[in-house]
Amino acid sequence: MRPDRHPGTIDGPNGSAIFIHIPRTGGHSVHQALGGKSSHLRAVHHRQMLGNRYNECFVFAIIRNPWDHAVSWYLNKGGKAVEGFRQWVRAGCLGCGVKYRGHNCGNGLDQASFIDGGAVELFLFPDVTAAVHAACRALGRPLVEPTVVNKTKRSQGYTHYYDRDTEEIIRRMRHREIRLMHGMAFGE
Repeated sequence: MRPDRHPGTIDGPNGSAIFIHIPRTGGHSVHQALGGKSSHLRAVHHRQMLGNRYNECFVFAIIRNPWDHAVSWYLNKGGKAVEGFRQWVRAGCLGCGVKYRGHNCGNGLDQASFIDGGAVELFLFPDVTAAVHAACRALGRPLVEPTVVNKTKRSQGYTHYYDRDTEEIIRRMRHREIRLMHGMAFGE
């Protein structure tokens, strides 16, 4: 049974897939390659809406190095200066004044919360191609190559935005994601 018209569901000859679209992880590229509608719903919400049908789907998400993810989020929300980024981090990543789905923008940073409550196959950003190819195989579709869309514009790598203090703050704030990424370290 396929989840009809469920947000985030992608259909194919072999069944359905649900892409858990975590903001700033290449999700628009996934949807451009596979179709489906971007929903930014968390796995627990998909599971609640679909019930047992959730278990019939190939469920996947892309997660990003948490330090890189924080810089991408900040720049995407209009931040520019390195010192402004550091102040934002010291304020708990909540001081940018931007709301996302009714919450302070810091809540969108918690990638782990998107996959809580559901079995999800994880792929590491920036390897969007691996995620798209896995979904194509699960769906019984021919392999397609994703195109990079909505890329954060920056002239420096993410490590440039940090000092020791802000690096450690993100390490503490995002410890669940770091564990999910098998101990990924700053600079990787």
